[in-house]
Amino acid sequence: MKKIFTRLFICVSLSLMISATTNAQYYTGIGLRLGKFATGISFKYFFDANNANGFEIIAAKTKTAKGGYLVTGLYESQTPITMPILQIPLDIVFGGGVHGGYFS
Repeated sequence: MKKIFTRLFICVSLSLMISATTNAQYYTGIGLRLGKFATGISFKYFFDANNANGFEIIAAKTKTAKGGYLVTGLYESQTPITMPILQIPLDIVFGGGVHGGYFS
């Protein structure tokens, strides 16, 4: 068990280091969602190159309430915040969406 956690920690650390060094702009992203209560996939698409507006679709199989399926659709907008006191880039993300599920 300890060996599994060590490998997982190394993989996550390498992923974070690689993502921190690359600053590529992208339009489309696909991801895998793993969790204690829900596992599924997510799809994100940005409308423009600055990644300011886009939508995200999440589909998951859940273990709550004897199992079921969840689908979420989100519209997201991202706006940078400039504060002279803070020297780090901050963004505020807001939007709305629809969430639905089917449980057995």
